[in-house]
Amino acid sequence: MKSAVVTTLILLLASSAFAQGAPDSTTEQIHRGTRKIGIGLGLVGAALLIGPRNERAGRPNPHQEVDDALVAGLAGTGTVLIAWGAWQRWHAVSPQTTFGVTLGHRTGIQFVRRW
Repeated sequence: MKSAVVTTLILLLASSAFAQGAPDSTTEQIHRGTRKIGIGLGLVGAALLIGPRNERAGRPNPHQEVDDALVAGLAGTGTVLIAWGAWQRWHAVSPQTTFGVTLGHRTGIQFVRRW
């Protein structure tokens, strides 16, 4: 009984793995952009949680400059990652224009626009 269940699971999972094929580069680029945006949001959220906690402590903090630098670094890095991920997602779905000039025996100008 166990071997029949295992064999059935292997057949079902193996057939779906072969059917997927190689992932599209556009899909991969959108996924990488989405991942960067998620990590950036997490870093900005961590900065927003750490900042007020340090201010509310109610006692003198000798490391206030270090804490402020940490909050600024987290927020700045998160913002850059959000912008980079948004650019990467936008660039994956926007058309790409190529311009070419041919001189010599065959003279010509070529514009190619690909999605």
